[in-house]
Amino acid sequence: MRAKSLSTLEYKILYSDLVLSFPNCKIIVNDFWEFGIEANAFGIHIGKEDFASLTEQDQKKIQNARNIFKGTSSHSIEDLKSLDVNLWDYSGFGPIFETSTKQTTNPTLGIEILEKAIQITKIPIVPIGGISLENFKSLFGFGKILPASISMMANEKSLVKIVDFIRNHPKPVR
Repeated sequence: MRAKSLSTLEYKILYSDLVLSFPNCKIIVNDFWEFGIEANAFGIHIGKEDFASLTEQDQKKIQNARNIFKGTSSHSIEDLKSLDVNLWDYSGFGPIFETSTKQTTNPTLGIEILEKAIQITKIPIVPIGGISLENFKSLFGFGKILPASISMMANEKSLVKIVDFIRNHPKPVR
């Protein structure tokens, strides 16, 4: 659940509404990690740069949080290699394609670097950045990854097509 423009209170209300409406949905709380731990969310996601800027005490809180799925971001092969495999359960890796939903200085990585990343990583990768209905299918040949997309999931027609594609794919991602 990514909603950076909301206040903490607004975020908590939205989270509570989602939990009530979709009780079986596993929600990963993005950025509001303290609330995610407090709410016993399925998971938390903290960007690489955000984690690095936390105090040592806050980093320890995250490390000591048990029974919560923890994710971060990485923007290069070097970033992936430097991740603490004892801390992170996955990494959002990208941007894979050019993106317009997030201002970033990180270079577009492309399919070739994604292939290399999958070969060297010790934690699961979630491809991010510029993933659209048109290029989503190209990411399914890589095995046990599931891409994340803001713009595609916000569009109801795209969401229905993607869910249908995933359900009917001959090699479903597990």
